[in-house]
This record gives sequence, C-alpha cells and structure tokens, in this order.
Amino acid sequence: MNRKKIHQQIFKSTSIALAACIPFSQRIGTFILIIMAVNWITEGNLTHKIKTAYRQAFVILCSLFYLLEIAGLFYTHHFSNGFYHAQTEASFFVIPLLFFSCGKIDKKLTNNILGAFCLTVFLTSLYCVITGIIHYTQSGDISSLFFKDLVSPIHQHPVYFSVYTLICMVYLFFSINGSASVKKIFLLLAALIYFSLLLFLLRSKMVVAITFIYAVYQLTLILVYRKGLSRFTALYPLWLISMILIILFTSNPFSKQVNLLYVTDWSKIHETRFNSDDRFGDIGIRLTLGKFGIHILNESRAWIFGVSPGDAQNDVNLKIISSGMFTGYPGTDDHGFINYNLHDQYLQTLLNSGIVGLILLLGILLVVYKKSYENKDPVLFFTLFAFTSFFLTESVLERQMGIVPFFFFVSILILQGSPSAEKHQDKKENHEQILENIC
Repeated sequence: MNRKKIHQQIFKSTSIALAACIPFSQRIGTFILIIMAVNWITEGNLTHKIKTAYRQAFVILCSLFYLLEIAGLFYTHHFSNGFYHAQTEASFFVIPLLFFSCGKIDKKLTNNILGAFCLTVFLTSLYCVITGIIHYTQSGDISSLFFKDLVSPIHQHPVYFSVYTLICMVYLFFSINGSASVKKIFLLLAALIYFSLLLFLLRSKMVVAITFIYAVYQLTLILVYRKGLSRFTALYPLWLISMILIILFTSNPFSKQVNLLYVTDWSKIHETRFNSDDRFGDIGIRLTLGKFGIHILNESRAWIFGVSPGDAQNDVNLKIISSGMFTGYPGTDDHGFINYNLHDQYLQTLLNSGIVGLILLLGILLVVYKKSYENKDPVLFFTLFAFTSFFLTESVLERQMGIVPFFFFVSILILQGSPSAEKHQDKKENHEQILENIC
C-alpha cells in the first residue's frame, strides 16, 4: 500500500470513528479530529487541497464566520473567555476544510459513516433504556425512562440525542429502495419503529414536531413517487403520524409536557425585575433571555459586530443578576440561571458577532439548503431542517456537542452528491495522465 492510500485509509477510518463517538463522547471526538488534522497535514499537497476546499461557497462562509469570531478578540473585555470560545468554535474552520479538500466522498463511505452513527445511537440508547428499566423496577420512579434521566448514564443532552435519533430515522428510511430484499426492509422498519419510540421517551417537543412534518413528507413521497413500494413502506409513516396524534391527545408524560406550553406566564416577559423564587417555563425563559440580548445590543450600540463572543455571556450574567433572577446558592454547584446562554442560536450569533455574523450564519444555511435542492437529497434537507429548527430553541453552535455533528454531517452529505467536485477530480486525473504520457 503506497503512502497516498495509507492517508486515505486513515481519513476513512477516522471519519467512521468520529461518527461512532458523536452520540456518547465529545472528548474522543476531539481526539479523532486532531488525528484527522495531523493526517491531513502530513499527507502533503496542501496548496491543492486548500484550493479545492475554497472552491465551495460553504467553506468560504464558514471560514469568514470563524475569522469574525477571531476578530472579536481585538475588542473584547474578557480575552480569556473569547480565546476559549475561539478554541471551541475552531471546528467551524477545521471540519469543512478537512472534508471539502478531498473533493468528493463516495457513497459507500457515506453509508459506512451513517451506518456507524446509527449503530452507536442504537447501542447507547439501548444501554440507557435497559438502565432506566432496572432503575424503575428498583425504585418505582418512571421518570428514569424519560428525558434527562434516560440519557444521564451517557451524560448526554436529551434534545441533542433526539436530533441524532431523527437523523438516524431519516437516513434509514431513505435506505429502503426498490432493490432492497424483504428481510432488509423488515430490519430497517424494525429499527425505524425502535427509534420512533425512543424519540417519545426523549420527550423533545420540537423534534417530535419536525418528525411529524417528516412523516407527512415520507407518506407523500411514497404515494406520489414510490408506487412500487407504497403498499408496504407507507405503513411506517402512517403509523408514525398516528402515534404522534394519539400521544398528543391522550394523557401521558409527553402530552403533559406539551400542555405546559399553554400555561406560560406571559406577563413575566414584560417585567424587568423578578423574585429569586420566580420560575420560568420553556418559552418564558427563552423569551426573557432573548429580551436581555436585545437590551445588551441596544445599550452597547453593538448591532453591527456584536459585543464579542468573549463579552456576551458576562453581559447576560450581569442582566440576570441585576433583574433579581435566581442565581443559586453560595458554596454549592447550583448557580441558578447564571451562565445560561440565550438558548437561540440566531440571537446568540447576533449578540456575539452582530448583524454581520448573523448574515454569515444565514448564508451558510442558505448554501446548504440550496445544495440539498440541487442534489435532490432529502437526508441532507431534513438533517439541516432539524438543526435549523433546533437553533430556535438552543444555542447549538456554542459547544462542541452541537458544532461537530452539524458541520460533520452537513459536509459529508454535501460531498456525497457533489457532481461538480467529481467532474473537477476527473478532469485533474485526465490532465495528470496526459502529462505522464508526454513525459
């Protein structure tokens, strides 16, 4: 095996390993990214790889966004916070460069990557479910089978894990095709049903809403475009739609959480002072924090470039303290609402990097949506749709847990269907062959 093939094999193996560790270990994922970066550098031919990567608007926008984050270090009042934030968000620059410099990822590697991801989500979730059942039989506390308690054995965030589960569902469903054997279809449908039930246990209202839209799309796709499979595969989206409606309109832990959305105390949103014993619902806390973000931008007159990533959290903390919100108990690990980010990626980007940063973020998302349309790739579309919806309720790109899966999955899904990259690579190989013949 020559040197080039060794580097290619390392790239493929580490890509699969990165996908496999996303559901349960950020630390291992970071270590794998370092290995990938070292492999990329030692492979050589850096100029060509960089030129190949920067032919893509997606890579250019990601790099500009990260440079804007770096620029914030020059006007922040909390340099150490800003430097830590820049380290955290280095994947904005690193992941697109690593993957897009290879020009194209073949379908087989993409399937191996997503297959490894689905398998790990299945195994880790099964471990969590079994652990929850054991705890329930011992204590009688059914909460161990839901939401945070369910994924606590692997120290995961339930909503992030819900998004991972939805990605698995989308990929597995679109793996069913006309050439699939009956046995394979049964196995895929069994996995889909398992992941669907897991989604309800994780109890993310936002992800279940996306899943409903996805199921309606599936059903439409089958009935309109896949008539040969409609009698069989239409059962799954029909079952999924029915399950969502039944769970919403019957009494169960999930529907009770949904009903809490209707009892939000909207009057608190207009208040500027709170008592330390005031509690906020899912909507209330997000609107209150969003209001703080807008006030900070107005007071700082920082709408164009933001207050900087280094200052943003400190400014929000000052607002939380001055408003009288609960700030925890001194000497304990309970810090109340201190260090709560804005729980909205769009507002968070606006606060960190201003209108310029928000335009770059929206540009990144627009480019990916355009790619999903050009490549006619429903897996890319629904993966992106899940993340962009998630951005409305969480500051996803403020931590490695969100940054790595977002850029990793978007990159491989764009590249697996990139005809322009393939043509360019073929053209380069033809030129090299002609040059070799002349020599």
